[in-house]
Amino acid sequence: EKAAHRASLLTNQLLAFSKPPATRKGTLQLSELLNELVKMLARLLGDRINIKINPAHGVWAVQADRSQIEQVFINLAVASREAMPLAGDLIIDINNEIYTEAIRFGKYVLPTGSYVLVSLRIVPSSEKSPSKNIEENRSVLAARSVIEENDGILFVKTFQGNPTINIYFPSAAGDVVTDKREAAPKRASKAAAILLVEDDSSLRQFTKTVLSRLGHHVLEANDGEEALEILENNSNFSPELLITDMVMPRLGGIELARTFSKKIRGAEVLLVSGYPEQQAIAQQSGHAFLKKPFAVGELISRVGTLLAD
Repeated sequence: EKAAHRASLLTNQLLAFSKPPATRKGTLQLSELLNELVKMLARLLGDRINIKINPAHGVWAVQADRSQIEQVFINLAVASREAMPLAGDLIIDINNEIYTEAIRFGKYVLPTGSYVLVSLRIVPSSEKSPSKNIEENRSVLAARSVIEENDGILFVKTFQGNPTINIYFPSAAGDVVTDKREAAPKRASKAAAILLVEDDSSLRQFTKTVLSRLGHHVLEANDGEEALEILENNSNFSPELLITDMVMPRLGGIELARTFSKKIRGAEVLLVSGYPEQQAIAQQSGHAFLKKPFAVGELISRVGTLLAD
């Protein structure tokens, strides 16, 4: 399940490469995230660099985009490797911090409040190991931009020639609530007839399985034209919800939704796409939107909302 989740995040990043998606914040526990990432980071760092993660007990949760924060730590691992070309240690400390007055770190000002501090200490194994100006490293600059989008700050402090990358995130309201303990997804109160249209057979089967296990009656189609044929040939089938991919051969999701809404008055439409720019098109059409790849809970919640009494 974790491997599939990582693959979905990578797919999302590749699809959004030319046009970064909007930040999607959620409750996130950074110590858990880093423990899940440690094997990947170790591979990025190579055999000559050791990585150690030291989370404090009871680290607070933060509000951030999980996919973006994972990419931040990948970028910072690359920057750390470049700063220690011979060998060394990367030590990551995670602690809670409370400030009763604003604190200035160089040009950065941290307002009063509670924060989660992640410190990446870069310790070359030899004094002769060249340590570049990591502040200007492009991977660090990219990470800083993403951190700021998630309401945090990143700055570099140097002690005895060794740099430390400090990242401050405001703690989430309620603290200590991890992303694994979020509220259960909202479910539809009754079974419904659903027309599912998706040209990716594996994703279509996955979605149908989830919806069927919730008690919904689901008919599936490979594209928009096949979906219209189903409506024509099944007079007793009157779907309350159309779930359709937006980009398909023969007949796309927007055109299908337009025809469907004329045929089935009052039915809901959920448009699905992995391309970020499609969200604006869906919103202009007045229909709900779900971005691929999506988690099971996201699908259940969105369908439940659309089918609510």
